[in-house]
Amino acid sequence: MSRERKIVSLIILLMQAMIGTACESEDQRLARLATEYADRQAEQGSQVIDLQQELMTGSRQLIEADSRARTEMMDLHREIQEERRSLDLRHEQLEAERRSIERNRFWAPYLIDLSRQLFLLVACLLPLMLCRHLLTLALKQGEEALIGEQLLEDIVSDDPVLIPSKATPLILEDPTELNPSQEEDAEK
Repeated sequence: MSRERKIVSLIILLMQAMIGTACESEDQRLARLATEYADRQAEQGSQVIDLQQELMTGSRQLIEADSRARTEMMDLHREIQEERRSLDLRHEQLEAERRSIERNRFWAPYLIDLSRQLFLLVACLLPLMLCRHLLTLALKQGEEALIGEQLLEDIVSDDPVLIPSKATPLILEDPTELNPSQEEDAEK
């Protein structure tokens, strides 16, 4: 504004100098033109000042809007990063699950075949084990019956082999093991 005032005052001085040298009718016309020019310059100066104030206000608003936009953009960027991390985690979980399913698909036929073979083996061994058990029971019962028969024969027979009779003396490997009272009984 100070520059504009200087220009306006310079114009006014020039006009006054011209007024003094020229005719009055021309002086009046020049004075009127100078006054119009000064008024126009003052009006333009106030418009420039108003425009500058509007420009400063607009610039301030633009800076604030830019700051808000950057803040919102950073918030959105953070949200996108969090979503990306979440998606990456889900992708890793799906990949691990896919690998597990793939391993199961790889081993499933072998495990099914192995289970079938084990089932067949058990199915074949069960009758054999049952037969063995029945034979073992039969042999035990047969042995017990045989032992019982031999004991009965030994008890009934006159010359027992398994059970010594009361009249048969005991044969000891070490005769000194008898008590002195038993030795006397043995001598009698």
